[in-house]
Amino acid sequence: MVFFMKGRVTVLTRTPLWIGLPRLYKNLSDCEFEIDLLCCEGSFAQNSDYLNRVLTLALDDSDQAWIDTLLSCPGEKLLLGDDEAVDWLLRTTQKSHELVIYTESRLSKLESMATARMKYRLAGWASELGIPVPELSRLDSSTDTGDTLSKFGWPLVLKSSFGCAGQGVFICRNLREIRRAKEALRQDSQAFVQKYVAGTPLMVPVSCVNGRVLARFAATKKATWPLETGPSTIVEIDNHPLAEQYVDRLVASLGLSGIMSFDFLMDLQGNYWLMECNLRPVPISHYRGLLADAWLNNEEKSLPPGPPKLVALYPQSLMSPVDAELFGRALLDDDVADIRLSRAYEDLIASPGH
Repeated sequence: MVFFMKGRVTVLTRTPLWIGLPRLYKNLSDCEFEIDLLCCEGSFAQNSDYLNRVLTLALDDSDQAWIDTLLSCPGEKLLLGDDEAVDWLLRTTQKSHELVIYTESRLSKLESMATARMKYRLAGWASELGIPVPELSRLDSSTDTGDTLSKFGWPLVLKSSFGCAGQGVFICRNLREIRRAKEALRQDSQAFVQKYVAGTPLMVPVSCVNGRVLARFAATKKATWPLETGPSTIVEIDNHPLAEQYVDRLVASLGLSGIMSFDFLMDLQGNYWLMECNLRPVPISHYRGLLADAWLNNEEKSLPPGPPKLVALYPQSLMSPVDAELFGRALLDDDVADIRLSRAYEDLIASPGH
């Protein structure tokens, strides 16, 4: 008996240690899709029994070598595994018309991706759609003057327009911290200053095709590391209809496709403030296989109704300091039905200085 796969997915990643991505491979395989992985040499993303083909290049190999290798992958779907892959693609498509056609036929229009990726640009787009965004302005020499401080107040948030996983975000509580942040951001012409909003971080992972949302769910960040700007370690899966409606509006207006996530802050009054869009999976994107199933089968799907679920991300919650009481109430998401990946996670947890 010959078994026919439904299709093929190409996964592009350029970050050597993005540990959450391989959790998605089983989801993709369960949908009867074969997987080609294009990654850098030594990438953690190679640790899986569900990959059909792995292509590796050095990060210092030429853009043309990466372009040629990517174009050789026949998959009908393209999944960008990390922010470096997103940024490389947005930058490199300017050099290759073939790469433009390849990307836009398998993912999204590049202009829409650029708008979603750039935090300052996305904020303007969202504001026009009536989606709340904390007040912001370009970072310039006047940022540490009385006028700016009286307008935004303390603490003051300085951001890179391209940062990810908490990198490039500086919550400044005095002039010295502002000046240090400005120095760190001085090479970023798109950096900006934003009003601080006290609240709970919330993400809405989503899968979509040509602006049509197929599946989504909300996850409140109950614990992060390092500090309040870092990646999640424990999340709570729950319904947040208004934030999810904002995501629907953004995805539809930009015509986005793929598996991605939008970050919000939920303030004490229950308002949702858009922070950014991650044009790649987040560490909870594999949850229940929902997003991959909807994306690959082009069908609208949702999580079954039920009470909020507290989930300790694996292996993240075992690699970072977390509150013992909170961890004790959470379900540890360590059911990794991928032997090679499970062993790689165990080695990562056991390694000194992880």
